[in-house]
Amino acid sequence: MPEMARPAPATEIGDQVARLRQMWADAFNRRNINALVELYSEDAVLLLPDYPAAIGADAIRELLNKVLPAETRHLRIQGKQVEYTGPLAVEIAAYTLSPPASASASPIETGRLVTTWRRMPSGEFQITISVWSSGSLD
Repeated sequence: MPEMARPAPATEIGDQVARLRQMWADAFNRRNINALVELYSEDAVLLLPDYPAAIGADAIRELLNKVLPAETRHLRIQGKQVEYTGPLAVEIAAYTLSPPASASASPIETGRLVTTWRRMPSGEFQITISVWSSGSLD
């Protein structure tokens, strides 16, 4: 039986979530689908605006293969709040998609993001549910 990770203080959990969130944004900006999918649990759910729900790692990979090749904007995610209990952490964040420098006519898109993270037996968190919507957190 694998050894279970020890409970972590809130600041450590917030730091882990922030690190993983940045890894997600970096992988998105590099259009690295494999690195993105690795951040999701096998049974994860990804809900993007204007797309059907992607349930499970294979469906998430398929959805990201549709979305990322067409996406040329730069993503920035700013965490706003992380709450946790037991092996779960929930993050509320805001995102900004900025147009590439060569496309000054493209609008900047802002939105909200709610992500649940589950601590795996290894101690690392993975995304279990990720819900994206347009609009401001304010």
